[in-house]
Amino acid sequence: HRAGAADLARAAALLRAARHPALFCGWGAVDAAAELIAIAELLGAPVSTTLQGLSAFPGNHRLHAGFALGPAARAEAGTLSTGGTSHWTA
Repeated sequence: HRAGAADLARAAALLRAARHPALFCGWGAVDAAAELIAIAELLGAPVSTTLQGLSAFPGNHRLHAGFALGPAARAEAGTLSTGGTSHWTA
C-alpha cells in the first residue's frame, strides 16, 4: 500500500506532536535511506529495522536503535511510525 498525500500529512502531524517518536522500517524503505535519516534526525527519533530492512538505516548512526523493536527502540516511544513493512501490528 502506498501512502497518499493525506496519509503522509497525518503521519507527519502525529510524529511532530509526539513527545517520543520512533521509526520502524523494513525492506520497502531501503531506497529511501537518505530521507529516513533526515526524518529521524529532524525528529530526534530512534530507528529500528526489520531483518530485511537492516540496510535502510546505517547501523553506526547515533539514532540506530537495533533490530526488530528491541528494548532500546521501545523504551520511551510514544508514537511509532512504520514504513516499508507489511503485515505488522503492535
